[in-house]
Amino acid sequence: MTALQGYLTELVVAKRKEPTDDLLSDITTGDLTDEELSNIGTLLLGAGLDTTANMIALGMFALFTNPGQLALLRDEPDLVDQAVEELMRYLTIAHTGARTAVEDVELSGEVIRAGETVTLSLMTGNRDPDRFPDPDVLDITREGGGQLGFGHGV
Repeated sequence: MTALQGYLTELVVAKRKEPTDDLLSDITTGDLTDEELSNIGTLLLGAGLDTTANMIALGMFALFTNPGQLALLRDEPDLVDQAVEELMRYLTIAHTGARTAVEDVELSGEVIRAGETVTLSLMTGNRDPDRFPDPDVLDITREGGGQLGFGHGV
């Protein structure tokens, strides 16, 4: 961890001097310290590694337990983008999120006031039958995407 933290601190310093087109460069333009930025880098690295590794393993498990879908993907490799979207929807490895209203908004007859925080169930959203027909079925040919695995926006 010490070596990783040292590497990320050096990377932050380099990104401040010569930014490139990436997230770490983008956040070096603010008033965060090098230590804060290297800690964010560590968090992003860990979160990205963990979720990616879990998604790959769970995606393979889902395909192996749905052999028809696996066979379809083997026969039609051009479906890979849709398959990834569908696996993200079907598995939803990030389960909850929170959002803060920036203005008053009415949702299903309830008013959420500006500044209030709402906890969201990404799993429930990804299995919403009004949005996804047969939501409990893995279907790599499903059109439209719209899964909530990464939330929405920055």
